[in-house]
This record gives sequence, structure tokens and C-alpha cells, in this order.
Amino acid sequence: MNKIYRLIWNEVLGIWVTASELSKAKGKRSSGSNITNVGISHTSSKVKHNQFIVFSRSALFSGALISTGAFAAGSADIGTPTVTAAIGPSNSCVSQAATNLTSAVPWTCLGQTATGGFTLINGVQANAQNVAQTNLDARASGQEAIAIGFIDTTASGTNSVAIGETANALGKNSVAIGKNITADNSDINEDLSNNVAIGSNSIASTKGSQYTIGSGGAVAIGYGEDANGVGAVAIGSSNTAEGDGAVAVGRINNAIGSGTIALGDSSSANGNRAVALGSTADAVGNAAVAIGDGVKAHGWSAIGIGRVANADADAAIALGDYAQALAFGSLAFGRESYVDTNSNESIAQGFGSSVITARNAVAIGNDATVNNRNSGIAIGDNAQVIVGSHVNDVNGLPGSIAIGLNARSVGGSEVIIGSYAAQNAQRYDDGVKNTYGSDSVMLGNQAGRNSQYLYATFIGDQAGQNSIGQHNSYVGQNAARYRTGSYNTALGSNALTGISNTTNSTGEFNTAIGTASGVNLEGNGNTLTGMYTGQRIIGNNNSAFGYNSGSNIKGNENIAIGYFSGVSSQGNNNVLLGSNSNIGVNTNNVVSIGTNTRATKENSIALGANANTVSDATQESEVNLNGLTYGNFAGQVTNTGMQLSVGSAGAERQIKNVGSGAISETSTDAINGSQLYATNNILGNVANSTIDILGGDAVLNSNGTLSMSNIGGTGQNTIDSAIAASRTEVAAGTNVTDVVKTTGSNGQDIYTVNVKGSTASAGSSAVTVTAGTPDANNVTDYAVDLSQSTKDSLVKADTALQSVVTQIDGVDVKTVNKDDNKVNFVTGDNVELTANADGSIT
Repeated sequence: MNKIYRLIWNEVLGIWVTASELSKAKGKRSSGSNITNVGISHTSSKVKHNQFIVFSRSALFSGALISTGAFAAGSADIGTPTVTAAIGPSNSCVSQAATNLTSAVPWTCLGQTATGGFTLINGVQANAQNVAQTNLDARASGQEAIAIGFIDTTASGTNSVAIGETANALGKNSVAIGKNITADNSDINEDLSNNVAIGSNSIASTKGSQYTIGSGGAVAIGYGEDANGVGAVAIGSSNTAEGDGAVAVGRINNAIGSGTIALGDSSSANGNRAVALGSTADAVGNAAVAIGDGVKAHGWSAIGIGRVANADADAAIALGDYAQALAFGSLAFGRESYVDTNSNESIAQGFGSSVITARNAVAIGNDATVNNRNSGIAIGDNAQVIVGSHVNDVNGLPGSIAIGLNARSVGGSEVIIGSYAAQNAQRYDDGVKNTYGSDSVMLGNQAGRNSQYLYATFIGDQAGQNSIGQHNSYVGQNAARYRTGSYNTALGSNALTGISNTTNSTGEFNTAIGTASGVNLEGNGNTLTGMYTGQRIIGNNNSAFGYNSGSNIKGNENIAIGYFSGVSSQGNNNVLLGSNSNIGVNTNNVVSIGTNTRATKENSIALGANANTVSDATQESEVNLNGLTYGNFAGQVTNTGMQLSVGSAGAERQIKNVGSGAISETSTDAINGSQLYATNNILGNVANSTIDILGGDAVLNSNGTLSMSNIGGTGQNTIDSAIAASRTEVAAGTNVTDVVKTTGSNGQDIYTVNVKGSTASAGSSAVTVTAGTPDANNVTDYAVDLSQSTKDSLVKADTALQSVVTQIDGVDVKTVNKDDNKVNFVTGDNVELTANADGSIT
């Protein structure tokens, strides 16, 4: 309101009205019905539409109420009135009907009744409503409009209100309050804008010929405000709301597009339903949302929330200070989180988290990273899914998962779960860089940390830590730590571990199952099962089964089974079965089976608890028994260890259930008891038959010897003596020319006695005397010979044995004599008896 005007109460109208402070009222006070929404104007006034009252400066009022019927009207331009009033210097009138001034209808005329000042005069018709106009060049040309101001204040819209210098309310139901204010819908049919502009240099408009009917409702409040659109709102300083339902509130904000919102300082929302809230927030694209200081959301449905956050792609979301989501459908959530332009539909969540050149990837946690790995997942502070060394085509790698504090994946198709799992690890350099993944799994705190791996499975706290190799599977706490080699399997706490970086366990194709099995092993192809089994082995292809078995073995191709079996032994190709078998023995090619067995000689076998091979194996090519030599034995041993021991001195064992072995000159089979029985039985038969042949008192003693006395009645106890005693000699006697001795066909002695005129006769049946034919000299030849029975007896005596003693390996077994003359040889397992042509048995 200009300072030369003031509001006063009009008792006639029952309202407040504006009046010049220079005005003076003349006349008496009066009362009457109300006239609402009335303004007072300076110069020539115009009324163009319905229900207007225009007060002109040409009509000078005294500032006092005029009684009923009093009026002073100046020049007035009456349009098409319905209860319209024009007040001017020519005492213009107000009509109650929709006719012009020439119509014969009742009028109320108000005019200049006093000099100086401006006031409202109540005329004949006391109920005129809804139009007021005051001050210089104020124009209220719309139905029920109000124009109050100085210099070109205009209210041309139906029910419009314009208040202030050059205020313009041009649309229906529009309100313009302030200097240089415009509330307009001049391009819309039906004039139904309902715009509001309040402030200085503001515009509220709903432009666009596409609107034929409706309600604009634009609001511009403040300095330099521009609200252009149905329901557009601009409030503050230098804001622009351009679009239906657009809202710009604050300073220098721009809301461009239907339903856009820009609130704050220097923020911009450009796109339908876009929202920008904060200082220099910038939302570009339909449904884009930028909230915060310096935030950008560029893209359809992009969302940026936080200081200097940047969502720069369709459907991108950046939440947090300095968060950047630069790829389609990406999400950066957390301070300084980052998804680059090549990482569509990826997520980075957490302070400093990032996804770089990786589609469909997820990085969650402070400084979590997925880099060059499509579909990679990194979850945990500083978790990483990246591309390590010795990899060729990074974009071709399959996705991997790293979950846990400092968990790290450097190859494709990996699952890394656990704090520090695979941290500082690298892909094993197998000399082939390719696009294939490492197909590795690491689960557990520090599993695979500092390792070099490919196709690895590390499961357990620190499993595979500091290990080097490919195709390894390590399961258990500390399994295979400091292990170097490929194709190894460790199952159990500390299995296959080394001592430190300077004391690694090394080798390939090893398997260790059990707590601390294979600790500090050096070698290839070893298989170890059991707690503490195979510790500190140095060698290849050894197998150990059982608690602490095989520990400290040095050698190759050894098998140790049992509690402490083979501990601290050295050698190759040994088989050790049983608790404490061959502890500390250094030898090769032995078999030690049983508790506490010791096969101490190379190639030896100790079988049975406490059995040993202390004594040497000997070569036995022949044997002499009771003056008889047996020889040409087959199967001579080549060294002292070629033996099988089933016991020890003082703890011998029988070997039961031995099959009969082959009996031949070359057989090396074992002979069982039945075979020995057969040979002894045959020898007994020989002895018994000898007794029968000898006759007389011949006896077979129990020790296998034969005894006989007075053989052939000679009084001799030996055959030799008996034969000597039974010999007959012929001597030449009287009348005997000579005695000629010859040998018969059976080896007997023949005596020829030439007797002249003599005869000879046998003295007993032991001899025969046969007389020959006397020769020319009448010499008769008598043939003297032993009788046949004597000869037969001598033959028997000559061949008969008194007794036979049988032995085995120099030990007497049986004496064959006349009374016990049978020796039976029985063929057993692995023993074969053969009767030879010379009567011997082999």
C-alpha cells in the first residue's frame, strides 16, 4: 500500500476500504447495507464485466459518507453490466440490470460531491458486490475482480485479485500481489487458471493451448518468481516452476516439467516428476530425485541423496556423501561409494566401496571392490573381487564371491568366504594365461591368505595359508599352511603343514588325513591317515595308517600301519604292520607284521608279535648225518636276510596248516608233517623187512638200529664175522694129488680135489661133494661146494643191516629194527615225495 493511502472502515459497506490521507469527508454519517471487495482508483475507470464497482479519480469524494440518494459521478465507461457501478467526474451511474446506460433500468450513480480525497459513496443500490478498484491506473476488468495498485495494476480475470505496482491478475480466480507480479493463463480456454502470484517480479501462469478447461492454480510468491503451469508453485527468490504441478521453493531453483519439485538454493529439477532438494541439487530426467548439497541425479528414475552424490544414468541410485552411481540400474550406497559407467545393474554399498567394469556385480562393505569381474560379489570391509596376475582376458572371467573382512578373489569362478581369506593371494602361474576361472573355494578365517593357487579348495581357519600350487584340497584348521606343491589333499587340523615360510613342506600328489598328519613332509605321492601320521617324512610313495605311524621315515615305497609303526625307520619298499613294528630300523625290502616285530635284515620277514630276524639265514647245500651225506639241496639263500621268522629265541612258534610241498630234486617247497611221516614210514618198512630177512634173533631198536647175535649159529654177532666163520677151505690130504680153487658163476669158491684111489664126502649139509670121472690116471676129481641153503644164508647175512636210524636235519627220529621196521613218508602241503629207482626217496 502506498503511504499516502490508508485503510478505513466504511460503515455503509461494512468493510475496510482504502482512502487517500488527503481526502476529507463531507456530509453526515449514514448506515446501509454492505458493498464488498471495493477499491478506489485515481484516473478514468473502466468496468467491463459483471458486478464491478469502479471508483475514478475524476469523481472526487470528500472522504465522508454520503447519505442515501446522494451521489456525484464522473465520466465512466460501462460495459455489459449486471449490477455494475462506474464512478467518475461526470456523475456516472450504477445499473442493477444487465443493460447499458441507455437502458431504462434503475441505476445508482456516484460522483464528485466534494473536493480532494477518495472515498466510497453509498448510492441508491446499497448491495453492489465483488469489484473494487483504487489508485492510479488500476484496472479491474474481470467479473468480481479486484485491482489495487499504482501504475498498470490489472485484474482482468474473473474473480481475480491484483494488488501492487504493475501487478497483473490475468487469469480466472488468479491472485497477483506485489510489484511486477503476473498471475496469468491467457492461452487457456475458459479462463480457469486459479493462479496466485505474490511478491516482486513474479509470474504465475498456466500457458498452453492444449488446455481447454480446468483449473490452473499456479502460485508465485516472492521475488522474481515464475510459476508456469497448472498447479505450478514458485515461492522464494528467482525460482522457476514450469510445468503442471511443478514446485520451486527457495532461491534460484528451477522445477521444469510436470510434477517436478525443486527446493533449496540453486537446485534444478528438469523432467516430469523429478525432485531436487538442497543446495545446487540437480535432477535431470523423468522421476529423477536429487537430495542434498551438490547432488546430481541425471537419468530416468535416477536417485541421488547425500552431499555431492551423483546418480548419472537411468535407474541409477547414489546414496551418501560423494556416492557415485554412473551405470544403468546401479546402486552406490555409502560415503564415497562408486559404480562406474561400465557396471550396469551393479551395487556398491559402504564407505569407499566400488564396482569397476563389472556388470551385475555387488560390493558391500567399507572399501569393498569388484573390478573387471562380471557378476562378482564382494561383501565385507575391504573385500575384493579383482583380476590378479597370470590372467589374460579379464572380461571373459566368470564371476566370483568374496565375503569377509579383507577377503579377496583374483580369479574366476571362485568362492572366498572368511576374514582375510585369500588376502594378498595370486593365481598360480601354470604358464598358461587364459579366460578360464580358477574354480577355487576358500572358506575360513585367513584361508588361502598369501597363497598362489589354481583350482583350490581351502576350508578351515588358515587352511592353505602361504601355500603354492594347483589342484590342491586342504580342509581343516591350518591345513597345508606353508605347503608347496600341486595335486595334494589334506584333511584335518594342521595336516600337510610346513613349519614356516623358511621350512615348507613340499611335494605333489600327497594325501594326508588326520590331525597334524604329514607335517613338514617332503616328497611325492605319499598317503597318510591318522593323527600325527607321517610327520617329517622324506621320500616318495610312502603310506602310513595309524596314530603317529610313519613319522620320520626316510625312504620310498614304504607302508606303515599301526600305532607308532615304522617310526624313525629308514629304507625302501618296507611293509610294517602292527604297533611299534620296526621302530628305528634301517633296512630295505622287509616285512614286519605284528606288535613289536623287528625285521632287521634286508629282505627278511618277521611274522608275529615280538618276532625278529636276529639270526642269519644260512646256505645249506648238503648235510652229513651218522656218516651219511645228503646233498645237492635246491633253493640256496643268497644273503643273511632271506628268511621268515615267526618268533624269537625262547618264543618259537609252530607253523600250522602247511600244505604238502612238492618233493623233487629241485623242489624248494616246505614239507609238512604228513610228508615226513610218509618217508619215515617207508624207512620203517625197510627196517622191518630187513629183520625178517635176517631171521634169527635180529631186532630193530627204537632208535632205528638193528641188532643180532649168533648169526647163522656161528656164534658171531656181526654178519661179517658170521660169514668169516662160515667159510670152508679144502686142503690136500693123503692120496690127494692137488686141490684146485675156482670161482663159480655166483661168485662162490669151488675146490677141486684130485684124489687117487680116494673118496671124498661132505661132512655136513653145509657143503656138497661131487665125484668126477676118474681120468686116465685113475684120478677122481671131487667138486666140493657150499650147499645152496648155506649160500642163501650167506647172501642174506651179507646184505642185512642190524638196524636203521632215521633222522631229520641231523636229529634222530626213529630207529628201524626187526621189531619196528616201518618208516612212512607222507606227502603234505607244498611237499612232494618221489621214490627213485635206486630206492632213495626225494
